[in-house]
Amino acid sequence: MTSGLSMHATATVASTIVCLMLSEPVFAEDNATKLFGSWKLISWTTQIVGENTPPFEPWGPNPKGRLILMPNGRMMALLSAPDRKPAKTDADRAALLQSMTAYMGTYIVEGDKWTTTVDQSHNEILKAEPQVRYFKVDGDKLYIRTSEQLSSVFPGKRATSTLEWVREK
Repeated sequence: MTSGLSMHATATVASTIVCLMLSEPVFAEDNATKLFGSWKLISWTTQIVGENTPPFEPWGPNPKGRLILMPNGRMMALLSAPDRKPAKTDADRAALLQSMTAYMGTYIVEGDKWTTTVDQSHNEILKAEPQVRYFKVDGDKLYIRTSEQLSSVFPGKRATSTLEWVREK
């Protein structure tokens, strides 16, 4: 026999490596791990900064949306008005763009705050500054409050938003 691992030891090491590669990562339960998964939007209210108006629902009481937060630090969000129709004209296409927001990037979690660095977006304004979110997970509900930021829905304005999500199973 040559020096090094025996045939049995080599097989054991190889099978252990394969098992580790195929297994789910194990994380301590903390705020970051509570975020992992797919979330469905339940409600969204916005307050325009500097305007003396109450918070309102930009796309009504039944907005649509999905938020996906992965353990590897990647995320994706897509939110839209509920009653979008296929575009037939240039004006229709512009209206579709105004009735959605979508972005993806990398995120980090610090306590009850996560910050996304956007690398792709429906509107380049989301790449202008980090997207900061404050959150609370309560069972299968996720509550998010945005920091004051440039609005991708209301051009030229700064806004804060509150969003409620439910975990998809």
